[in-house]
Amino acid sequence: MKLDYECVRNILLTVESLESGQVLRFDTYKSFPLLNDYSAEQINYTVWRLHEAGFIPQNSLVPLIKGMMYSVNALTWDGHQYLDCIRDENVWEQARKKTSVFDGAPLKVIADIGLAIIRSGVGLPS
Repeated sequence: MKLDYECVRNILLTVESLESGQVLRFDTYKSFPLLNDYSAEQINYTVWRLHEAGFIPQNSLVPLIKGMMYSVNALTWDGHQYLDCIRDENVWEQARKKTSVFDGAPLKVIADIGLAIIRSGVGLPS
């Protein structure tokens, strides 16, 4: 399955927006507006990849014989740092446009482009 960067961003935005006591779970993800357009398989795959990338804490995931259960209520430091680079819609669109000329781009490259756009926007060298 291909990693969908829009799904990555929407999961991170959703988890960050959770209120105290609220969780994103494998059986309730459709109740979150940013995730309505994705299948259970896409969400599961992306949540697992976000965990592998160090963006979602280990204690959020429980692998099962036929799939995975998750209960995500927080991001790691790295998850917050990545999201800070791509949170702004304008920055996200610019970063995606710059990488669209390639078949794919690593998450780190997208974050680096986002950070460069932000730095430039506040008058710092990129």
